Amino acid sequence: MALSRYKKINLKVLLMAIPFVFSCGNENSAISDDPASDLFCNLMEETLSSGAIYNCSNEKIPDSQVGSEDVAWLKLSYNNESHKFYNGVGRYGTCTGALIETNGNDSSPAYILTNGHCLGKLLPEEGVLFDKFIENKLMLFNTFYDSTGEQFSYSTQKIKYATMDKNDIAIIELEGVTLGTLKQLGFNAYEISQEEPLAGILIENVGIPATGLSSSEKVLRKSVCTLNGTVNVQEGVYNFATSYKHNCSIVGGSSGSPIFNRQTHEIIAVNNTTVNDSAGNQEDCSINKPCEIIDQSIKTNVFSNYAQPVWFLSSCFTDEGVFDRLLESCSLKDLVSLNDGEF
Repeated sequence: MALSRYKKINLKVLLMAIPFVFSCGNENSAISDDPASDLFCNLMEETLSSGAIYNCSNEKIPDSQVGSEDVAWLKLSYNNESHKFYNGVGRYGTCTGALIETNGNDSSPAYILTNGHCLGKLLPEEGVLFDKFIENKLMLFNTFYDSTGEQFSYSTQKIKYATMDKNDIAIIELEGVTLGTLKQLGFNAYEISQEEPLAGILIENVGIPATGLSSSEKVLRKSVCTLNGTVNVQEGVYNFATSYKHNCSIVGGSSGSPIFNRQTHEIIAVNNTTVNDSAGNQEDCSINKPCEIIDQSIKTNVFSNYAQPVWFLSSCFTDEGVFDRLLESCSLKDLVSLNDGEF
């Protein structure tokens, strides 16, 4: 299979550079994006759910108001040095992906982390994929709202690992570029946490929400909230047994977006689902209307978003930064891939 070289896409200046400050969706307000500030909101293709959005009082906002300045998220600026830390998060197809740090060398492969459901079609509810070729998609970096630089686009044709069996995650290899080259170009890669996160910690979700937004508004956004513990989530035939609950604002396009520990800036999870407003008349536990299973009872929670754990992936990379499921330290070593050949 031919491998596509990366493409550089020149962009025109979208907005003049301005001091970047934060309110719920309004970059011109007087509330600063200071991690120590109590004013920082205080706390799919064949997609699953679009997402739920909230205001700075942690009240749910109807999905139809996704363009409102009341939504508790921050558009990220290319001209703000602290925001450029997130330039390793980008658009993967119609989802979001994040460049991961593998602690290898300059020639180490470049991998992104996203959802299994972002590969172009929903995966089987049982089993995993390893080392499969997929329909070519692009990973696009530098998607800031005011980016005056170049957007860099890379082909992604190989699944290193993907599943929707009790989890919804995928590791995709970028083609024609190494992690070292991306770092030389100034892009950041993010450590995957080696430990399960604790409920109650502050988290950041960074992604590119899209549903209900115009093309010019499909840009990097950050939302801050609290991790609310784990729950067993059922959605159609899929069971996500250790889902993390949170109230960071997400909509369709946020699938696969990384959730960072706000203190360590390690990736602790990836977003994957929630209850759509439009799914109100559907059966509980159906696609786009996931339910929580607690003590064998069913609860449909329209006020929470859900993300999937990734901590176990940190032990699946060699010293050269290569993903290797057969490592003794990797919990995936005994799993068998669903099928051979092209996915």
